[in-house]
Amino acid sequence: MAPRHTPRIADWRIADGVRVEELDGTWLALDATGGVVYRLEALAAEAVAQVAHRMPLPARLVPAARELAGHGVLEHPLVDRRTALVGAGVVTLTGLAATLLPAASAAASDGSGSGGAPAAVSWTGRTVSTTNASNAWTDITHGTSGFVAVAQSGTGSYVIRSADGLTWSEATGDTAARWMGVAFGQPAGTGTTGRFVAVGFDLTTRAGLVMTSDDGGATWTSRTPASTNEWQGVTYGAGVYVAVAGTGSGDRVMTSADGITWTSRTSASDSKWNRVAYGGGLFVAVAGFPGETGAVMTSTDGTTWTSRTVADRWWTDVTYGDGTFVAVARSSPPSGTPAAGVMTSSNGVTWTERTAAAGHDWTGIAFGAPSGTGIFAAVAQSGATSAAMTSTDGTTWATETTPDAGWNSVAYGDGVFVAVAITGRATNQVMTRP
Repeated sequence: MAPRHTPRIADWRIADGVRVEELDGTWLALDATGGVVYRLEALAAEAVAQVAHRMPLPARLVPAARELAGHGVLEHPLVDRRTALVGAGVVTLTGLAATLLPAASAAASDGSGSGGAPAAVSWTGRTVSTTNASNAWTDITHGTSGFVAVAQSGTGSYVIRSADGLTWSEATGDTAARWMGVAFGQPAGTGTTGRFVAVGFDLTTRAGLVMTSDDGGATWTSRTPASTNEWQGVTYGAGVYVAVAGTGSGDRVMTSADGITWTSRTSASDSKWNRVAYGGGLFVAVAGFPGETGAVMTSTDGTTWTSRTVADRWWTDVTYGDGTFVAVARSSPPSGTPAAGVMTSSNGVTWTERTAAAGHDWTGIAFGAPSGTGIFAAVAQSGATSAAMTSTDGTTWATETTPDAGWNSVAYGDGVFVAVAITGRATNQVMTRP
């Protein structure tokens, strides 16, 4: 695919010689001599926090990022400081950001240094007032318009969406199927709205399925996958959607530049691939299932994949943040060996097992910076009212109080973590954490 001459979110960085510090409750961008480069407020502070934590920069923060580039706080290879303010629009900066992790400490983190479990915060159950509220929700993601979740069984629509994680509505146009994964991207031609892509397979034939939405998850259109494999997970990075499957013969990966036309790719092995994530210029997929071997494979482009050596666990999900990949596993391992529950890697190649906060069935993980400090948040299908754990470094974890449900997936966006449940043992199948 030809390169697009627009700023890629992954290429934003803190300018050389700039550091961020707090002074009397105000966050300031300082130069090497301590001189004030810029006073960070509202959108500017949020944009710097996203970049400092190596997180995707939402479209609504791009104008602020361009203005910061004009003032020498941020840099991007396709944004000229001399012209950065041209066309950036007026950015209203009112109200200070709550907290902001200094860029230096964020950039230096590799998941093995200082840090640990953040202060415990309780998760709040949310009421989904839709006819499909009790569906078995399998995955959730965040895009420029908010959150979108998909289900593998239930009634009515198999998709719900929310701008803030609190108020939800049903989608239309989707089909009843085992929708296992959903991702958001901004391929060419989709503008700031972007495109949601969901993958899964038919309830009866188990043939692979794909659907897309260009209006924030409100309406969906069926697409043709590259094969009939049972697609389990999907992500977007480096201008391409990548999906992984749990079945197939040598072709358990498919890619698409637009989410509409898909191409089969050779997987590193015929493992049961559950999820795939992108970060630091690398795609990482994790696998595992009872009777099968836990596995990881990586790719720089989504096309060519390489197997990596990891512990034999039932790896269920993986995410990236602060320069670190973190994967979680169910407590019931593939080969009957006690499961550590977590593993981390600074490069996707060499992995280190970590001890989870509890021996739960961890099935979802996400990274975010809700109050400026980067946090990994994981959720579990077991654990009753302690079915979440958090960590600032991926190494040291602590459980957090949750509503009692089978939490399966979690996403972060606009300052909040939102998790969805595959089964509700109480009334809540959505919960949030600030």
